[in-house]
Amino acid sequence: PHAPPAAVPGPATHGSAWRALDAACADVLPNLFPGARFFEVREATRRRVEAVLNNADVLGGGRTLRLRVFGSSANLFGADGADLDMCVCPADGTPASELPPAAEVCRRVGAALEAAGARDVAVRDTARVPIVLFADPDTGLDCDVSTHNPLALRNTALLRAYAKVDGRVRGLAYVVKRWAKARGVNSPSDGTLSSYGYVLCARARRGRRPLRRARRRRAPERIRGPSPAARRCSSTSRRCRSRRSCRRSSASTPTGPGRATRAGPRRRRSRTRSTRAAR
Repeated sequence: PHAPPAAVPGPATHGSAWRALDAACADVLPNLFPGARFFEVREATRRRVEAVLNNADVLGGGRTLRLRVFGSSANLFGADGADLDMCVCPADGTPASELPPAAEVCRRVGAALEAAGARDVAVRDTARVPIVLFADPDTGLDCDVSTHNPLALRNTALLRAYAKVDGRVRGLAYVVKRWAKARGVNSPSDGTLSSYGYVLCARARRGRRPLRRARRRRAPERIRGPSPAARRCSSTSRRCRSRRSCRRSSASTPTGPGRATRAGPRRRRSRTRSTRAAR
């Protein structure tokens, strides 16, 4: 027979170990968070590269493009050494079907960056998502520019929302990413999880209660349905959403053969109870 699974250790059984782990995480976290100029340097680089690509008219037809940052430089989970990932998006919202092919756009981007003095430019126009890799000559950042990549932008927005909803997820994700990098298990090409996967695992470990509370507070009426007072007054000409407005509408609504106020049914119920008690 197989032995029963061992219980997961918790604070009750290994309290000192858990407290030591918490203290170690608290000590290392200040060194993992990015510096004060993290976003400032990356935004300046983005604007400079965007101006170069617009001057080269990489989208053709005089269309203006906007570079949108995604990945660890925008999702609030990046460190100081994070790459600057950027995606070419038309400023006027032109659909991808009306733009030049992604491979052609990447070749134009590579030529424009080489002419502007970028270092180590590598154009990978045959990849599943065509991309251009280069190093920024002013800051030394490792950058890449892709196009037709809406999924990466949505994933970045998702992680950014997680970091804003529950700040504990951000600290836990930084510690887990540091642990994975130190042990060499953060490379999808080698069969391990990426940073995105580890952040999702950290979010799942924290549970879903904060998001559920936020959804209940902000859910519109079409999702949560009308309030009980509104359902009770649905037969009248005015719909109310609170008990106080329900009383006002009942008092101001004239009574008739087929319309009773709130006080009427209550008085009838009270007389019925007193009659039963007398019997």
